[in-house]
Amino acid sequence: MSTRRAPQFGIIAVLAVLTGATAPAVANADVDHSDLSRDQWAHELLDLEEAWEHGRGTGARVALLDTGVDQTHPDLDSAIVDEVDVTGQDLDPDTAPLGRHGTLMAGLVAARGHGEEHAGGVLGAAPEAGILSVRTTTAQDGSAESAEQDWVVSGIERAVSENAQVILLTGPATGSEAEREAIAEAHNRGVFVVVPGDGPHVATPNALSVNAVDEQQQLVSPEGATPNAEASLAAPGQDVLTTDPDGGFTEASGTTAASALAAGVAALIRAEYPQLRPDDVAEALQDGTTSPPANDEASDTGYGSGVLNAAAALEAAADSAEDVPPFDPSLAEEDTEDSPWLFWATVAAGAAFIVLAALLVFRLARGRRGGTRRARRR
Repeated sequence: MSTRRAPQFGIIAVLAVLTGATAPAVANADVDHSDLSRDQWAHELLDLEEAWEHGRGTGARVALLDTGVDQTHPDLDSAIVDEVDVTGQDLDPDTAPLGRHGTLMAGLVAARGHGEEHAGGVLGAAPEAGILSVRTTTAQDGSAESAEQDWVVSGIERAVSENAQVILLTGPATGSEAEREAIAEAHNRGVFVVVPGDGPHVATPNALSVNAVDEQQQLVSPEGATPNAEASLAAPGQDVLTTDPDGGFTEASGTTAASALAAGVAALIRAEYPQLRPDDVAEALQDGTTSPPANDEASDTGYGSGVLNAAAALEAAADSAEDVPPFDPSLAEEDTEDSPWLFWATVAAGAAFIVLAALLVFRLARGRRGGTRRARRR
């Protein structure tokens, strides 16, 4: 994943284009509630404006397994519902800003804007969803140097226990069997998992993997790498405007950025149709895609995943939800075939409720008859 600072307004932006220099992040004081949404080209490609007519992710919780998040950012201060650190390590005060990579990803998922009617700053794909920040790495740039298997596994388990509906795994991962088992367990418990398309879990069952495309829907990938044909779909991942620590804004690129946007769209679906299982959500996201991304080198290698369209994905989810009950307790539990005790416990609880209700009715009836007899005697 790479980043490039968003240009300041006026002459700084022009100089940055002409010289190729990196401009500083746009500080909150400089923004002064200015609307940066016109620079969020990913919104148009994802068709988010139409998708938001259905909802903006209210009630959905996305667990972000990454570096941690700078909660002081004005566009994120109400988006972080809780934070967890499973690394057990304190950061060196001289390191880069706390949670830089996680802050970029959080902005793509659920930035809320700021100022009057949230008109300033940027918006994420699901601007009313909540983020559970789970710190699973001590590398502030999100690199794999600090990847430890038990941190990722612990982070996934914690996300499940904290009732996340979506898990976004943009921090470093090892691709170990233990991580795959944790992802499978999360899936079995009704949690939808999103991973980068060039990461170690691109082919892991029970996870949606995401490639990156630019504004022309051309596949993009890290230098020297080839877009992975096994990825589930593609989403914007080139110079996408997002939040930066200390109240700034920057541009993010790569499959982590693309997967963050896809996780936000998944949160829109989970908020509107919480009864859908993870497989239903994955199917809706894949059904809601445009034509396959353009890539001359990959044109004959089966890149048929398509580019995500949020509005179409929500329509596909609505169709699936017509055949699913509004509330499905099994979303939070394992299938009864794997847990027979749960089935019988449910049956027993239901029988006990019926017996108690019958006893209550019987006692009330006896009380009324007794009262009538006493009244007659008087």
